Amino acid sequence: MPVLTDDVTIPAGTTTQMSADATCQAFVLGLGSTLNYAGKTLVVNNGTWSSQGILTGNGTTTFAGAGTAFQNAPQTIFYNLVIAITSGAITMDTNVTTTNDVTLNAEVAGALDLSGHKLLVGGDWLDTSGESLLSTSGIVEFNGTAAQSISNEGGFYDLTINKTAGVATITGTVTTTRNVTLQSGTLALGAQDLNVKGDWIKTGGLFDGGTGTVKLYKSASAQRIDAEPNFYNLEIANTGAGSTILDGNVTTTNNVNITASIENALNLNGYTLRIGGDWSDATGLGLNNSA
Repeated sequence: MPVLTDDVTIPAGTTTQMSADATCQAFVLGLGSTLNYAGKTLVVNNGTWSSQGILTGNGTTTFAGAGTAFQNAPQTIFYNLVIAITSGAITMDTNVTTTNDVTLNAEVAGALDLSGHKLLVGGDWLDTSGESLLSTSGIVEFNGTAAQSISNEGGFYDLTINKTAGVATITGTVTTTRNVTLQSGTLALGAQDLNVKGDWIKTGGLFDGGTGTVKLYKSASAQRIDAEPNFYNLEIANTGAGSTILDGNVTTTNNVNITASIENALNLNGYTLRIGGDWSDATGLGLNNSA
């Protein structure tokens, strides 16, 4: 088996099965080749990842050490993916899929850099570090067919729910620096907080507000809310000149709280905001009903 400083190359068109956990530096999976994890763990430490083959066997790939660059890896489909680096970053150069869990327990901020790409997650998202995801660009899309949990103190850039079955449940405070998009399936908030700095986009699917709070807090341009989300608590906390604008009727089963210090922070845009609880406006100037 390889050791910490070894580079591993699996030749094109071949099949290899792991018989034990292994650690390597650079890893290359050749064109048309197959690596069967057989439930084992492969640790890539300080090296690059290149894959034009297939990973099978429901194993775990762990990136450790000083970071890793994805190079020529258009077909990478992991089962479990663990980010545990101590410095640097994991930099993606393509879309990546995990059919099961993503775990981030890195010791450095910005440990996973999506670089504008999409990370598809079929299982749970577990962030134990609180700052592992570099949320400057890229989409994390939850597309599993069973129940999924999302715990991410570090924040997403774009968060998308695109499930054909099951519920994606937020189990800790989640922040997005851009949009939340509901395409299909259900996103359940429970009793948690969801902080959204971009738009709330709904092309399909459902939102279950539980007893949690959605906080909208864009700092510059206008922020949009698509029709018919069922919030529990809704907080409007804009920090700049842009208003939060309804693009359809919106329901909150509990409270609406405008904490923004700007005038016309919430623009109903001619639509109806249904409120099941209390209305609070810190300034008394936060509402605009112009169409």
